[in-house]
Amino acid sequence: MSASPTREPTPETPPETPPDLPKDPRRWNREQLKRFFKANQDEYGLEDDDIELIYKNNVRGRHLPKLTEEKLCNHPYNLSGGGAATVIDLISEVIKPQQQMNTQYWAEKNEDNIELPNKRVRLELDYRHLGYSSIEELCDRLTEPFPEFAHCPSVDDLDDMLRTPLSVSLPYASDVDPNILASHPYLIPRHFLALSTFKDISGLLGAILLPRGIFLSGNQNEDSFHVIWDTIIRETLTLFSSNIFLEFQRNGRDVHGSGTTTAQTRPDFLCWMDQALVFRGEEKSSPEMLPIARTELEVKFGEWTPLFYGQLPFVFAYATGGCMIQFYRIMPDGQCQTLSHNIFNASLPSNRLSIFRTTINILRCLKTLKRLIPSDRPLRLFYEYRRPKDVTLTIAPSTVLKRIPSLAVSEELRNLYEMIWLQRPKHIINLAKQPRYGRTITSLHLCPVGFHPRLRNISELRHAVKGILKGLDWLHQYDYVHRDLRWANVIQDMEGNVRLIDLEYAGKEGVVEYGNILRHWPIMEGEIYLKGIDVYSVAKMMGEYSSLLGGENSREGYTFMTRLERGISTKDALKDCWFLD
Repeated sequence: MSASPTREPTPETPPETPPDLPKDPRRWNREQLKRFFKANQDEYGLEDDDIELIYKNNVRGRHLPKLTEEKLCNHPYNLSGGGAATVIDLISEVIKPQQQMNTQYWAEKNEDNIELPNKRVRLELDYRHLGYSSIEELCDRLTEPFPEFAHCPSVDDLDDMLRTPLSVSLPYASDVDPNILASHPYLIPRHFLALSTFKDISGLLGAILLPRGIFLSGNQNEDSFHVIWDTIIRETLTLFSSNIFLEFQRNGRDVHGSGTTTAQTRPDFLCWMDQALVFRGEEKSSPEMLPIARTELEVKFGEWTPLFYGQLPFVFAYATGGCMIQFYRIMPDGQCQTLSHNIFNASLPSNRLSIFRTTINILRCLKTLKRLIPSDRPLRLFYEYRRPKDVTLTIAPSTVLKRIPSLAVSEELRNLYEMIWLQRPKHIINLAKQPRYGRTITSLHLCPVGFHPRLRNISELRHAVKGILKGLDWLHQYDYVHRDLRWANVIQDMEGNVRLIDLEYAGKEGVVEYGNILRHWPIMEGEIYLKGIDVYSVAKMMGEYSSLLGGENSREGYTFMTRLERGISTKDALKDCWFLD
């Protein structure tokens, strides 16, 4: 063994690490450690014999933090004093960042221990460096909803939203071209957790970046590109939609009967959220056919049904032509609006990652819009549903056909339907056609089709109660009472108007009823139903959302409920200060 009588001065430049070695020295094997020492041999004055002694004693990266000059000078290493000091200098240069992390960890634990943590703690440190410790946490953070839209965003605003950079780092098992990393800095190449905890995400990124021969071939057809779009779009949505349920179909029809695809057409890609068709795609085989794919998005669009879409301001779509893809949004009238900055050439790896980023941001938008979809399980369109007392309902996209036995339609109820047909009150269900009174069946074509409102805050509760009272006010001015007030008989239309429905129990005030009083009616003396009892029922409906009345305005809300319980008039109720907050 060659001796180094004196210790060489430590170079000012940091040691050289071969580029293919793991970034964390603790994960170097003995061969990689030997290559590291060899790369810095001349600069640090390290002897070949010293390197061989370390190699033959099976020293690996995980052993480095525990090595000291004293250990290296003694059995089994037996390095010279100068050689041992040089090795420790080299080790300290590469272990220093890890040691700082260890020190920070133990300082947070309030423990005086700067030894290398065990494997569990090392994993915790690595997770902390990433900012998450599980794939579920990663998905939640990556697809965090955008702030709620105060109004429908413009095309330009939505375009910019879909180009929002990803804020969460994604571990990836392989190397990445530096030019791609410059555009997509969220990738962490050669991260060891990419092969374990986050292997599904690394696998998806690998499939997206995988070179595909189809981009070089001249014999492509539409089906040839399915695997490309399914990998980048469908698999991304599937993997990252951790807390929402999405359904997919390829070359399929509208499985929920929502009427939002034209009959007998088969869109190439369909995606539902809570049974609302929120994302669709049309694909063609060549870039020249991209305009045709866009046209088919509109041609294959059926009718926008509030029963399924609720208050959604738009849904997403894409069209492809060969390797080119363009994203759009579809409005309730079926108009397809181009998101001009979101057009990409999938033959370029960097662009495929841009499509991945756009898909993630579409998922974030869907999470933001989710609360606007009706919570009730939608009914199928054009299917006849039977209701008690031989009543049937058939729901179309814009109307509901209600058939009632004519014996159950009193003269007062006929007069009420005629007034609704002529006046079209804003807060009562309307009629699309004049009622037909047959000998056995009365047919009502009701409109608009709406959805039961989902009340999330006091503003929405205030809006709903105000709409209900306005509907009652219209009825009460003609001395009619509803007599079946509950949230199941309230809908909201696409314009945001709250309407009263199911008027079959309506009648003139003060009529004595025998045997037809519903169980949820309040107790009435002499079985006479008055206008004040309608108002009392509104108070009980408000009580079901008492949790929304807390906070600064709780006193005004409960005071208003008390007034309603006393049966005040609808006009007085609508003037209450609770609506002014």
